Amino acid sequence: MTLEKTRAAINLHAILRNLEDLCQLDDDAKTLLTGHDLSIGMHVPGLEPLTLAIKDGCLRARRGKAGGGLRLQFLSPAHFNGMVAGTKMPLPLGNLQHLRFLQNNFAALAKDLEKYLKPDKESLKDPVFLEKNTRLTAAAALYAASEIAGTDPLGQKIAAAMGNGSILLEVPGVLAYTIQARDGRLTTLKDAQPPLHAFMRFKSLDILGQVLRGEADSYLAIGRGQIEVSGRIPMVDNFNKLLGLVSFYLA
Repeated sequence: MTLEKTRAAINLHAILRNLEDLCQLDDDAKTLLTGHDLSIGMHVPGLEPLTLAIKDGCLRARRGKAGGGLRLQFLSPAHFNGMVAGTKMPLPLGNLQHLRFLQNNFAALAKDLEKYLKPDKESLKDPVFLEKNTRLTAAAALYAASEIAGTDPLGQKIAAAMGNGSILLEVPGVLAYTIQARDGRLTTLKDAQPPLHAFMRFKSLDILGQVLRGEADSYLAIGRGQIEVSGRIPMVDNFNKLLGLVSFYLA
């Protein structure tokens, strides 16, 4: 049950949340959203809901309930994971006039995201595709880290050992995320959110992508000077351990 709940938390608040970034990077995603104004609420027992607000060709993902719109209710984390895998159907409630969008546009949007998160080797040879893959993989992995810290027993122990503070993980001038740790719980935020207490700076987007795709070891990359770490090193060390669990869940 713990495994199913953790996978559901990642699918909900890391993978589906990633649709927000997808519509900013991919023209096909923008086309699928253009001309639609609606919200879709995902409700999974034991997890905070996710609301996807669609408007003007963009999508915004936020935690929590929203009034109105289409609500997708699930009976359990396993039920929700089944929908993500394409083997189960949600229970639609609320504004059912948006079911056609869900069945057509939203399904195509999810397929578009999967193309980037589970790429074939040939696609990764295209520099433009590779950059989008890396940005979306980074978002998925770093939001997943916070979900694992909240639901996986080992992840909870690692998060507790981090202490209170914030880590900035960045490719300078390209992307940045802040991981806030407080009382054993982690929160992932876009951009630098001071105060910051530890830093992981990747020399390039390519190095970040290699580490997140499991093609390079983060500790070896640190030794080679491809990742610069500073500040509270024990916090960084424990977060690296957490990234190892992310690789397990996203594999």
